[in-house]
Amino acid sequence: MITISKKTEYALLLLSFLAKEEGSVALAEVAGRLGLPYRFLAQVASALRQANILESKEGKNGGYSMVDRNWRSLNMYQLLTILGEDKHMVQCL
Repeated sequence: MITISKKTEYALLLLSFLAKEEGSVALAEVAGRLGLPYRFLAQVASALRQANILESKEGKNGGYSMVDRNWRSLNMYQLLTILGEDKHMVQCL
C-alpha cells in the first residue's frame, strides 16, 4: 500500500469534484459537500491555481473552476511537485 499526504488527497478530491462541475464553485461549498477543512483546502486550491490548473474568480458568481478539464493528464509526480510535497512515495509496513 502506498501512502499519500492529506494535501495530495485533498487535491485529488478537489480536482475530481471540479471536473464534474460546470462553471465556478465557491470553495466553502466544495469544503462543505466533501467534508473537508476549508482553510487547508484553500491552501491546496491556491497551489493548484498558481500552477494554472485551477482558476479563481471573485464576486457574486465567483469561485474555483478547472482551467483545463483534462486534469487526468497530470501524473502523480507532477501533482506532488505542484503541491511542494516530498516526491518519494513511501510504502506502509
